[in-house]
Parts: sequence; C-alpha cells; structure tokens
Amino acid sequence: VVDISNENYKEQMEAVDGILNSLNLNEIPRLVIYNKVDSISEEFKESLRENEEILVSAATKEGLLELLE
Repeated sequence: VVDISNENYKEQMEAVDGILNSLNLNEIPRLVIYNKVDSISEEFKESLRENEEILVSAATKEGLLELLE
C-alpha cells in the first residue's frame, strides 16, 4: 500500500523493493495499491492506471469495490 499523497512515495516504494529483493522475494506476484488518491489530480490518477495498480481512497470510498474483487 502506497501513500500517494506523500511526496516521497517513489523512494518509499524503492525501499520496499530493496527489502523484498534482499529477502529473495522479488519474484513473487505483488499488488500495488495507491491510497489517498482523493489528494491527487485526475491526470495523475490516469497515469497511475496505465499499469495494474489499484487506486483507493478511504475518504471518498473510491476504488474500494475494485480492491475487494
């Protein structure tokens, strides 16, 4: 789960990737969930949707049904 409202979200993702790699878990399937998408622009949301990530917001309930599937 990535806090997309954090300006350092890419660095945080890289840190998690580094930890998973050091544990030899880099080959397991992963699901990336961007949280707090209510705090970003529609354009930015669209750029994130280009992959298979799920975008959610607890505040607006956006993406929660998709997450449950």
